[in-house]
Amino acid sequence: MKRIGIILCALWAVWLAGPLGVARGDSIFTGTLERPNVTVREVKGGMVYYEIGGRSGEPIAVSKISRIQARDEPAFNAAEVAFVTGEWETAAENYQKAIADRRTNLWIVDWSLPRLVDSARRCGRFDAAVAGYIELVKKDPQSAGAYKPALPDAKSAYLSVAVDQLEAALKDPAINDARRQPLLLLLLEIQRLRKDDAAITEIVRRLGEIESVSDAGQAGDAAQTAAELRLGLAHVALDQGDFQKAIDQIEPNRGLFTQPRQQADALHCLARARYGLADKSNDPAALKEAALAYMRVVAHFKELPDLPQVADSLYMTGLILERLKEPQSAMRIYQNVIAQYNTDPAAAKARARLEQLKAAGPS
Repeated sequence: MKRIGIILCALWAVWLAGPLGVARGDSIFTGTLERPNVTVREVKGGMVYYEIGGRSGEPIAVSKISRIQARDEPAFNAAEVAFVTGEWETAAENYQKAIADRRTNLWIVDWSLPRLVDSARRCGRFDAAVAGYIELVKKDPQSAGAYKPALPDAKSAYLSVAVDQLEAALKDPAINDARRQPLLLLLLEIQRLRKDDAAITEIVRRLGEIESVSDAGQAGDAAQTAAELRLGLAHVALDQGDFQKAIDQIEPNRGLFTQPRQQADALHCLARARYGLADKSNDPAALKEAALAYMRVVAHFKELPDLPQVADSLYMTGLILERLKEPQSAMRIYQNVIAQYNTDPAAAKARARLEQLKAAGPS
């Protein structure tokens, strides 16, 4: 029996070592196909670079890789398995462990951060998503924008945790202005959601101190950060009822808004501002201009998915038509909102207005 045990242990050691006694290394999986016994060196520019047998292998696009198994990295490996099987909370927790381990290879951090943000988003762990986003901003503030976490419900307990995380990161003396700005912008969005006016005022002041690094006219990713700044300040102005200031943040900086999401948001801000001004004056001509501003959002972006400004703009057009004494046109608008955007919050509001107009009868 003892001899059999020794043989089994020897066979196990041989399996671990791999063919011809070579130590088992990392494995890259593209779908179900495994590329074993490689040494991953770098994750950069959407590619994974590795060596096999001491020589460089052909780089593989990140988009083609389902998972990577790393030698002596149990937390990372558990996260990768959980990620591909859709166990998002387990993935998020283990990616955090892998990133926090000081012995972790640098490529593991680069690979894990986007997956941490993605898995945290899918399981509703806003705190984990923010933690990953902070690290992405520290590494590359320009490309980190693609991984900016979406805000949770206003009642989420993770909001206060995220505020603490962001404030702690902002106190890091190694954080320069290029990295401070995107972190402040996310903090601004959170405090707007929490309706913390004092915090909003302070964040706007802090953004003002570094605004010069994001002036209009910059090219590439820096311009996108500038666009986010203008949108953030426009939203603050709208929340405070300063409609002209919101317009002044958008109009002179139209060239900054090159991404469809930003363009839709900018046009929606303008429509909200114009309606705010028209609401004060109750001028029919100004109300019509506001309705046209909202319909521009619908006309330009109705074909794009996941843009909440479209459904809201259509609903707001209906409200304005009611004020212009055109109830039949308003009803048709509300019916379109319900038919086309049934799961959007605007649909519930449109349904309520439609029922009230029907109950009121023809006018």
